[in-house]
Amino acid sequence: MIRIALTGDIFLSRQHWTFKRGILDQINSGSDILSKNLIEFISRADYFIGNLETPVLDIIPEDPIEFCFASSREILEKFLINIPHPILSIANNHILDHGVEGYQQTLKILNDLGVTVIGSKTLLSHDPFVYIEDPSGTTIALSAFCNFETGLIENELIWPFDRDFISMSIENAKKRSQVAVVYLHWGREFLSVPSSEQVKAMMEFNESGADIIVGHHPHVRHAVYNTGKSVFASSLGNFIFDQYESRATRMGNLLLVDYDNQKLGTEIGDIYIPRKLPVKIVGIRRILETHEPNIRMVPDSIHRFFASVMTQIHRILLRIDLILHLFPDFKEKLRCMLHWSLNGDRSRLT
Repeated sequence: MIRIALTGDIFLSRQHWTFKRGILDQINSGSDILSKNLIEFISRADYFIGNLETPVLDIIPEDPIEFCFASSREILEKFLINIPHPILSIANNHILDHGVEGYQQTLKILNDLGVTVIGSKTLLSHDPFVYIEDPSGTTIALSAFCNFETGLIENELIWPFDRDFISMSIENAKKRSQVAVVYLHWGREFLSVPSSEQVKAMMEFNESGADIIVGHHPHVRHAVYNTGKSVFASSLGNFIFDQYESRATRMGNLLLVDYDNQKLGTEIGDIYIPRKLPVKIVGIRRILETHEPNIRMVPDSIHRFFASVMTQIHRILLRIDLILHLFPDFKEKLRCMLHWSLNGDRSRLT
C-alpha cells in the first residue's frame, strides 16, 4: 500500500499588512510550524504534496511589497524537517514575484534540500509529469498546472492550464504508471464550491486516466469525493497562511489517500491555522465511497459574480481584523459595548 498526503497552499512568507505577526516573523522568533499531532498525522504518509506559494530566496527583502512574497532556505528547511518525501508545486501565481532570478534561486534551493518539484517547465520541457518508482513496485505520476492569465515568461517557466494538453499528458502518463496525480492551481478566491467549468475539467481529466485530482488557490476548502477508484478535491484550502480575517481561510484539508491494489481510500485531517503558530489538526474524518461523484457546483457566470462579492467582503474583514489587532483597547471597548447592548450592564464601559 502507498499513502500520499496532499494539502493546499503553503505560505512561509509575510504579508505587508501583518505588522510583524505574520508566518515568517513567528517562525523567525522560534515558533514551531506544525503541532505534534499534525506531525504524527503527516508521518503516516509515504509522500507529501503541497503548493509552495512563495519563492525561496537567499536573501529576503526587508520591507515586503504588497502581494510580493518571499521565504528563505532556513525557513523552508525547518518546515521540511517533519515532511516525508516532500513534493512541492511551483505552478502558481506567486512563484515569479521576484522575477526569473528568484525563480531560479527557488529551484536551486529546492534541489539542495532534496525536494521533488512539480509544475516547472524548465525542469520538464516535454512531459509535465514526474515519475516516482515506489519500493512496492508501483509507479506514481505527478503533475502541476497553473490556471491564470500568464505572460510569455511565465508560460516558459511553469506549466499553464491547457485542458486538451493536460488530458493528452495524462493518457501518456498512465502508460508508464499505476497512479496519476493532477495538482491544479485554479479557481476563484473565497468561494466554497467549484464552478461548472472546473467540474467539467475534472471529469475530463478523470476520463483520461487521472486518479487523484486536487486543486488549490481559493484559500477555502471544498468538498472531497472518493469513488474508490478516483479522488476529487477542487480546493483543499490553506495549509499554512496568515489570512486571519475569517475562519474559512484559517481552515484547510489535509488528505491521506491510500492506494492499494487499484483501490483508493481517503482520510481527511481538518487543519486549523491559529493566529499564533503552530498549525494544528482538529479533526480526522474518513470519506465514504460514492459510485458517482455528485459534485456541488455553480454555473461559471454566477461563480464569477459571487467571487467578486466575496473578494470585497474579505477585504472588509481584513481591515476590521487589522483594526482590532492594532488597537486592542478599541477591541475591548467594542466587546463591552456589545455586552451592554445585550445585557444592559454599563459598568464595563468605564
